[in-house]
Amino acid sequence: MRLDARVIAAASEGVFVTDRNRIILQVNPAFSRITGYDSHEAVGQTPSLLASGRHPQEFFERIEAALASTGAWQGEVWNRRRSGEVFPCWLDIGVVRSEKDEVVNYVAVFHDITARKQNEERLTFLANHDPLTGLANRILYDERIDRALSRARRAGLKVALLFLDLDGFKYINERYGHPVGDVLLQRLAERLTTCVRQGDTVARISGDEFLLIVEDIDDFRIAATVARKALDTLKEPFQVEEHAIKLDGSIGIAIYPDDGLEATVLYKAADTAMYRAKRMGGNDARFHSEEMNGRAIERLVMERRLSEALELGEIEVFFQPVVVLPKGTISAAEALVRWRHSDGKLDSPGEFLEVVRQSGMMPDLAKRIVETALLQVADWKREGHSIRLVLNFGSEELQDEAFQDSFKAVLKASGLEASMVEIDLSEAAIEDDSRNGGPGVAKLKELGVHLALDNFGSGFSSIAQLGRLPVECFKIDHSFLRDVVNPGDEAKMVAAIIGLTRSLKRQVVAKGVENEAQKAFLIRQGCELAQGYLFGRPMSGEEFLNLLKKKQ
Repeated sequence: MRLDARVIAAASEGVFVTDRNRIILQVNPAFSRITGYDSHEAVGQTPSLLASGRHPQEFFERIEAALASTGAWQGEVWNRRRSGEVFPCWLDIGVVRSEKDEVVNYVAVFHDITARKQNEERLTFLANHDPLTGLANRILYDERIDRALSRARRAGLKVALLFLDLDGFKYINERYGHPVGDVLLQRLAERLTTCVRQGDTVARISGDEFLLIVEDIDDFRIAATVARKALDTLKEPFQVEEHAIKLDGSIGIAIYPDDGLEATVLYKAADTAMYRAKRMGGNDARFHSEEMNGRAIERLVMERRLSEALELGEIEVFFQPVVVLPKGTISAAEALVRWRHSDGKLDSPGEFLEVVRQSGMMPDLAKRIVETALLQVADWKREGHSIRLVLNFGSEELQDEAFQDSFKAVLKASGLEASMVEIDLSEAAIEDDSRNGGPGVAKLKELGVHLALDNFGSGFSSIAQLGRLPVECFKIDHSFLRDVVNPGDEAKMVAAIIGLTRSLKRQVVAKGVENEAQKAFLIRQGCELAQGYLFGRPMSGEEFLNLLKKKQ
């Protein structure tokens, strides 16, 4: 036993011994060195002292089963040091039995395999990534495209494959030298990754050829937007040493399932489309399908016109009144966006807002809407008309820290109290934020603005969830009001929603009120706030001010 004790003490592996009840009786110096726990801190505890929380209960049940049947178990385990750091180790557990074959002790021997894991991860990375740019290589591309297609089949969505080939890159290498060419490729790789979402893939498959996988899309024209972004990144000169170098490229686009169901077919289709773009003069993108090319061109024209509209101030903020029932006094103004063309024609958001989102222009537009609306309502307040401003935030705005910081700064600069601002959130936006820990909603609550659940009834919230939603107001979706004047399910549903929200001590707003009969029904049910064409269509700030003066 003395020899065993000396061997255990001198061992480089961590060792601990427990009794039959898993109470630690003894640890060696290596145990303390590896885990950070001194002997007196570990003795008397159970091995759960080292639990990392990474393993499910089933993992430990398998260990117990092995110990019971064979008297031993070995494998990889994640443990936690005294400092809180989680680390991987290789663990061997053995059962010590008495002469009567009763369990007396458990002996565990482990060693830290962090360095080995890091080496394995490094080797795996090198095997799957291009050594020059760090992008996915052909091996990882093959894996990613197969996975993307499998997901798309199950979800009924599309996948876009973009094949980018640099035009004249051989000449650049000859003129500036390969070291400069390598730096160019590295800088280009960095730019290309900004053109796609986090879950998409950018791969380098040869010297000047790149593949982009854009997953989970429902509109092929999203691929055209990505292609435009990629070509725009090439136009911006790359500064390498004393050289400012511009690149040109051609992009071919293939869409699953329209252009093929298998990865190899899509690759050939994208390759063919890329060479078609080269024959057209290069520095362009082409779809494999000519029909898609025509529709994509329309989309790109729309994007360019929208970009110009933002610069020229053609995107305007309109306001629609929210009124108090039954009097009809104005309590709030919802900020809505309209596109006023040079010929005076007005487009509603449904005609262009999705293109704005997909093209990446939404952050700029959202900031402009917020700033314009806040300053307008602040002006009305200075003229003696104090009403609440209603703004709409989507998932993108809710989770964008830069946007939230900008909103906070503009709110402060406007001089409006936070309580005079209400943010309408969709159920999907709240759920997306909640999955990320709820930082967006938390920031808004901390700021002191009011929160409302927009289009209530069109989502899937259960009754149990409603009381836990972080909102002060529920807004009944306009679709519920279409037939409320006739006895039936819709009337009962609206009455139930109003009663439920009042029992939860929340405000309720009925949206989409178009006639006096709907208004009368809402008054009978005790609804206090309403919005719709009956009280006023969306209008310019000047028109809204006139309405305020008239109502007052």
